[in-house]
Amino acid sequence: EDRSRKVLPFGDALHIAASEQFQSGKTWISLLTAYLLWERAMPRPSLNRISHVSGNANDSEESCFHRPFYDTLTADLHHMPMLWPPGNSLHQHLQGTRFGFLINLKRHLLEREFALLQSCAPVLGATWDEFVWARCTVCNRTFELVMHGKVQMGLIPWADL
Repeated sequence: EDRSRKVLPFGDALHIAASEQFQSGKTWISLLTAYLLWERAMPRPSLNRISHVSGNANDSEESCFHRPFYDTLTADLHHMPMLWPPGNSLHQHLQGTRFGFLINLKRHLLEREFALLQSCAPVLGATWDEFVWARCTVCNRTFELVMHGKVQMGLIPWADL
């Protein structure tokens, strides 16, 4: 969470905008989603040089050390009800129910979060599908950590396997 804010060139702006728009204490979701998209867009690591391990975030040739982990994560999110197209028969059967309302509400909130990310970080150039993949990954694979006496949320490669 803190690393995302420091490493991303738009980290502070995204943190402030998310703090203003979303529920208190949930800005870490936007930051980690953006960080995952940012890292996943980096080139594959070379065998001779993996600067990500050194923690040097200002290195312009930095490659994504965690790319092998990201590559193992599923891209198939069709099981997520909020991503069902409106014409899906299951979606149609749920219309008018509380569950159907919650699905539509979640999709609306994700669309707002995606718009916020696009306005704060146009350099990412993330598509809706990429954003949803990263957001679902963050929500399903994030752990609480205590770092320097402070509770942080973070992705820990391989911890959930």
